[in-house]
Amino acid sequence: SYKHQEVKKALFDASYNKCAYCESTSEGNYLEIEHFAPKSLYPELSIEWDNLLPSCKQCNIYKHTHDTIRDPIINPCKIDPFPFFKYSNLKIYPSNKAPNQNLALKTIQVCGLNRTRLVEDRIRILKALANWETEIEKKLLRMNHLGQNIKTHKLYLDLCENIELIENLARDFEKFSGLCKYFLSESEVYDKAKKCINLNK
Repeated sequence: SYKHQEVKKALFDASYNKCAYCESTSEGNYLEIEHFAPKSLYPELSIEWDNLLPSCKQCNIYKHTHDTIRDPIINPCKIDPFPFFKYSNLKIYPSNKAPNQNLALKTIQVCGLNRTRLVEDRIRILKALANWETEIEKKLLRMNHLGQNIKTHKLYLDLCENIELIENLARDFEKFSGLCKYFLSESEVYDKAKKCINLNK
């Protein structure tokens, strides 16, 4: 049975205890097992491993009995969602470079990926990322101003540590890692910092 504790544990472990759709974690956001193709329409798939996904309550409510066979959305356990989306003004949109923009848009609509709670979460994350960017920029300016000395070396070590911390937020095991990964891919400050680190290795 898909409700068996061992099945739940295996699915939740594989997803790092995150919702497969919105990437929120189980902290205060109850995760449940969701059928990608709804069991009411496709009972023969109800116990197929590939049809079981961890989902938060809200994504499950939004998606409800949407027919993902006849009207497809992204199955994040089979397709990497990252290339499909971009973030702008706290909302998620189909990326201009998305392999399939209609598929991306349908996924956003069906799963309610711009609902208020998720926008509020993005505000908190983007504030923290913006503060991080400001601190990195200050370090880069100071390093440039000081030239080669002991203080610069200390700043370099701090810079390496800060970059490592922020890159960890973009790893799959972190909540909203897709947003963090997108932020870093668009950040000129991050790009400058990486170049600085590589030059000073």
